Amino acid sequence: MNYLKEINEHFSRENIVKHTTSYILYYQVTLGNLVFETIQDMEETKNKLQQLNLVIDPNDVVGIQFMLFIDNINNIKSQEDFDELIKQSAITRSLNDFVQNDQELLNKDRYLKQKGELISKNLLFNSNMKMQFLTEYPILHKQYNNIIDDDYAKKVQDIIISHFS
Repeated sequence: MNYLKEINEHFSRENIVKHTTSYILYYQVTLGNLVFETIQDMEETKNKLQQLNLVIDPNDVVGIQFMLFIDNINNIKSQEDFDELIKQSAITRSLNDFVQNDQELLNKDRYLKQKGELISKNLLFNSNMKMQFLTEYPILHKQYNNIIDDDYAKKVQDIIISHFS
């Protein structure tokens, strides 16, 4: 396998922007849905999300992308495979963060197991969540496209390449 080619492809500026946008949005949409599902009230959901204050640093997301790439390098056959890893990772992290941080959630182990099974079957992220994702994606993508530059992408690539040296 040509690791240099794979690194340059998966960690091009465009793909870093795309995956950072996707990861953060999958995380946020899933979190909002999980909170709403347990509360069933839009205003209380907003309050709970503010109270939980669960945010992800974009630099952390790039680190997550790196770890997903390293851990799955032999299983990634296409860009779509990597996109799916990003999605599953973000959804799983959102679930875990929600369960760990919501002090009012009852039967946490059961809830985590039930939702985890839906994630493993690719059923948790439903059509309403997909629509919200697609609606918000261009806005967030534009934001990260303005922040992440070629120099940043080059530094990320260099760090990853040094891992293989």
